[in-house]
Amino acid sequence: MLCYRSVSTWDVDNKEMLIHQLDDPTLEHFSYYDILKAFSIQADYWLNYHDRFPDGHIIVIDIKDYTLKIIPKCNVMFFRDFLMFLLEGMPVRVKQVHLVNCPSYVDKLFALVKPVLPTEICNIIKFHENSAGLLKAIGKQYLPTEYGGDAGSMKEQHMQWVEKLEEMRKSFQNDNLWKSDLKKKPKSGTVEMSGSFKTLCID
Repeated sequence: MLCYRSVSTWDVDNKEMLIHQLDDPTLEHFSYYDILKAFSIQADYWLNYHDRFPDGHIIVIDIKDYTLKIIPKCNVMFFRDFLMFLLEGMPVRVKQVHLVNCPSYVDKLFALVKPVLPTEICNIIKFHENSAGLLKAIGKQYLPTEYGGDAGSMKEQHMQWVEKLEEMRKSFQNDNLWKSDLKKKPKSGTVEMSGSFKTLCID
């Protein structure tokens, strides 16, 4: 069983809010690579079947169940590569980042990932001790009931995501749909240049 609650999405004006929440207080079922795999599958579905691409994204990460025990279970360098894939390879424009339900040791957790985060992301991260700060920053009408909002249940939407992905299970298991066919690569009609750019002079 995947311990991580599926990413839920909510409309905030012309932007889309994604909420990530770990739901495993003891970290007994925590699997770092399974979490990233689930993110990738959900992102693939979003790319292929989402009805629109928003003007920007608001990322909310609920770290109520994050403890210092999570540190040896994570691979920071792999996280860096995965983050760069999301920021540079996906049509995602991050406008806000909120960390909610932050424990007293959040600075230690943040210090773990800060070195691999782009400066522009670090500059927009906001920390909230509880959902009150989140309600003030985003608005009650946009947040799910789990945070005191009016936008429906996050748990219910999670089950809707599970049903959608289960319907596409065979497609995700078909490796031929997720890799390039080099035989279909067009032959280049350009003339290859010889020499080295080391000797190139620009006026």
